[in-house]
Amino acid sequence: MSIDRTLQLRAQEIIMASPTAIAARDALKMALLERYTSLEEMAEAAASFSVSALNKLVKSTYNLPDTSQGSLFDVPSVIAIRTPDRGPVLIPRSEATVGQVRQWVKEGKQFHSTQRLRFERAAEDLEALEGVDEAALFVEARQALEAGDEQ
Repeated sequence: MSIDRTLQLRAQEIIMASPTAIAARDALKMALLERYTSLEEMAEAAASFSVSALNKLVKSTYNLPDTSQGSLFDVPSVIAIRTPDRGPVLIPRSEATVGQVRQWVKEGKQFHSTQRLRFERAAEDLEALEGVDEAALFVEARQALEAGDEQ
């Protein structure tokens, strides 16, 4: 289990055990203080969280606006490309080269093709639930499928 996932779970435990309302950020801070005794360990955890957040930012740049009106596409105000030595690099639109935009488009297509494949698999899985009432809870229908009962 990844560092960020185990800390997230511990933060959730802290939130659930708190007798009063507690902010998620405060619970995460408490979980970090519990887990790490050295500054080096704390820095490593913070870097892991930062990389996770940065990856989410990179993926968000792959969402293009609709250009069905016949206009040329435009890139977001910031694009992100991955480099072998520096990892993700964020580039303002005004500074992006044509080569960087080409790389960004290629990476965006790869990301979306992976997501499309996952949704196609989900659609195939749902075909097995074709005879199930639309109002049925999905978790129950899935359990029935896993048990081998499609009704």
